[in-house]
Amino acid sequence: MNEELLRLFLDVVQLGSFQKVAEKNYVSQRAVSRQIQRLEQNLHTQLFERKKNKIVLTPAGEFFKKRSEAIINMLDATEHELHRFSYRGATNLSIGYFSPFDGLFIHKLLAKLSPTVNAFVSEESVEHLVSDVLMDNLDCAIVMDNYGFNNNYAQMGLQTVTIHRDRMIIGISERLSHNNEVELATIQKMPVTYYSNEDSSYL
Repeated sequence: MNEELLRLFLDVVQLGSFQKVAEKNYVSQRAVSRQIQRLEQNLHTQLFERKKNKIVLTPAGEFFKKRSEAIINMLDATEHELHRFSYRGATNLSIGYFSPFDGLFIHKLLAKLSPTVNAFVSEESVEHLVSDVLMDNLDCAIVMDNYGFNNNYAQMGLQTVTIHRDRMIIGISERLSHNNEVELATIQKMPVTYYSNEDSSYL
């Protein structure tokens, strides 16, 4: 088992088809199928159920998918961190953020930095951001809101600085759109869909 096999496996999971993965990688469908069979043989476990016109993950495949994603994420993060060692003598700044909205502020702030500063940006959960700043793995982190965690950063020994204040705008269904104003209590009683591009199982 190697990194290329793991990435191929995750491609098959994402695209749901050996043929689509073959087209993406400019190889034959048979080559992709053989590689997946090789992976299953190495693991002594069936990862996919081959059904007519589709493939489905087995329970073992679901488990292996989560582990594969964690391994690949760790490899990517490690490679990213190793690049920092190639900038000896330069000023390095590592910044973490949680949501895509936080990421927007980071790009604006990076534009104001001196060209001599090498900035490294990573996306993490709020809990990981807090622990990484405390352990000096990150110089700072941008979190738009507590997201319900209600962290007392001062008690943790962290200093906070407000860099932006604004109003949150959310979309509402057509059932409510005839009202000029909607009470917060009304929204709190209704299901709310939250979007994040973070690769996480706890959301």
